[in-house]
Amino acid sequence: MAAALLVPAACLVACGRAASPDWAVALMTASIGVSGLASTGFQANYLEISATLSGVIMSVGNTIATLPGMTSPVLTGMILDRYGCSKQDPAACQGAYQVVFYIAFGVQATPPRRPPSLLLPLPVSLLCTHSLPPSQVPARRGDRGARALC
Repeated sequence: MAAALLVPAACLVACGRAASPDWAVALMTASIGVSGLASTGFQANYLEISATLSGVIMSVGNTIATLPGMTSPVLTGMILDRYGCSKQDPAACQGAYQVVFYIAFGVQATPPRRPPSLLLPLPVSLLCTHSLPPSQVPARRGDRGARALC
């Protein structure tokens, strides 16, 4: 998991210092390609939390994961404007993108943290209100009908 996070982060920093556009494209491609290895490490966690609700929990996680995709273009634009990036001054653009890639390095290289344990019961309690059909309920002595999922 560490290689799946640190190698793409290092490629992003090197991308900001690339001598040619070809190297920048190659480093960006390597960063995105290797970062795909990280998804295999955390997607199994959805099944470990709740096998029956893994799809719902995964959709909530994916929804939260879209927030950086919405905020990063705005942040990048602010950094580029602050550095005065334009087609007439490519040196300013390279300096601005180095800052952007260092921020991306910090985000990518930071190990994932578990959510605070105080926040976890709320979504779990909201998701665990449905009942299983009788055919999927494990048999217990004296138990008739469906039980709650969690």
